[in-house]
Order: sequence, then C-alpha cells, then structure tokens
Amino acid sequence: MTADLAYLGTELDPALNATVHADGVISPPGAAVATVVVSARGNLEIAAGTRSALSRSGHPWATEPGPSCAPGRGQVPIR
Repeated sequence: MTADLAYLGTELDPALNATVHADGVISPPGAAVATVVVSARGNLEIAAGTRSALSRSGHPWATEPGPSCAPGRGQVPIR
C-alpha cells in the first residue's frame, strides 16, 4: 500500500512493519513523512455507546465506576 502512496513521500521499513503489534511508526528514520499503524479501538466506542444509552435510560449501572475498557485492562461486567 505504501508503494501506491510513494508520491507523497511514504516509505516502509519492513523490520518495523514486522514487529509492530499495536500503534507504532513503520517508516524508516529520516523518511519524508511518518507512516504509522493505528489499531482500531472499536471496543471503546461500543462501551461508550452502551454507557451513554444506559445513562439515558436511568439504569444505575451507568453511573457505577467500572474497570477500564482500554485494551488489556479487563472486560466490562455483564449483569
């Protein structure tokens, strides 16, 4: 994909690309522009939407503190 965007100055470092597992820069040092991988965080959007819907419904769970929904930080409990 970066080859299609080379006219914009994108470059790819194959070693960096092979080792990035979340967010990270995959362009070589000195590249004209930074090429980055940004992981999707759909779970955060779903959790925020659920909490918003519950708060509008008056459900008490929506105001209780819960675990973080950040990746690797646990699950939102189902009650």
